[in-house]
Amino acid sequence: MKKQILNLGKALNKAEQKQINGGGPVGIPIQICAGTGVGGHWNLGHSEACIGQESGTKCTINGYLAACTGSGDGFWFY
Repeated sequence: MKKQILNLGKALNKAEQKQINGGGPVGIPIQICAGTGVGGHWNLGHSEACIGQESGTKCTINGYLAACTGSGDGFWFY
């Protein structure tokens, strides 16, 4: 019975695995900056950690992954 259950599926090749996983990097995105801030959930957030950062820079704000807007201290949570 155990052997029958283990043999139900077939192994996926690399192309099939990429299609399922999206082919992108797996795991936690690299964090460039960290800090605290306000907003960011439903409106533009503000954090000193994003000052001087390029647009799309990944930061951890209040313990959550966010992206700086590249304009002043603005950010959005993912």
